[in-house]
This record gives sequence, C-alpha cells and structure tokens, in this order.
Amino acid sequence: MVKGNIKLEPVVAINNFIKPSLNNSWLAGFTDGEGCFTCSIGDKKGFGFNYSVAQKGESNIVILQELCLLFKGGIVSNHYVKDVYEYRIAGVKACPNIFPYFDEYSLLTKKSLSYTL
Repeated sequence: MVKGNIKLEPVVAINNFIKPSLNNSWLAGFTDGEGCFTCSIGDKKGFGFNYSVAQKGESNIVILQELCLLFKGGIVSNHYVKDVYEYRIAGVKACPNIFPYFDEYSLLTKKSLSYTL
C-alpha cells in the first residue's frame, strides 16, 4: 500500500451574501436542515408557537436579521451555545407571518410534521 499526501488547491472564501427570499424554496430547504418549530401548551398561558433557526458565527447575523424583515417580526439573539446566533419568531400574533411562506414552499423532512402540527 502506498502512502502519501494529496495536494489540493486552497479553498477561497467568497465574501458576499445572498439574502433569503420569500420567492423561492431556499429558506424551506434551510429550515429542513437547521430550523425548528415548537408548540407549547400550558394550563395558565394557553399555547405558544415558535419558529427558530440558528447558525454559528457572527457573519451569519446579517442573514438571520434578514428573516426579521421578511417575516415582519422576530428577534436575533445569542443562542445558549457559544458563537451561535438564533432567529426566533414567537406568538399567536407574529407567527402567522411565516405561514404563507411555508404553505407555499413545503418542507420535505420530518419538520413538515412539526410545522403541520
């Protein structure tokens, strides 16, 4: 068996941002991989609905902030994991802003069931 090193060209980072859009399925695919839908039901507060997506690195804050604009609500904050940031939209009044998008661009993983429920 021959051992050796393979020399590859270095990967060059492209520092431009392609912002998410409500006019294609990119965000649905991203949500399938990285997003989360939750619903909590309690005796005192009734129920709550949340959509969130988290990404590592400060450079992703710009993209997460774009979700605030697209869905006309939500916040971007530090996640509980170091150097991870999260977009979250919650509540009965704010969450309906995301429904038209996810109704138009279906989720393809088990997150589709979470969204439907």
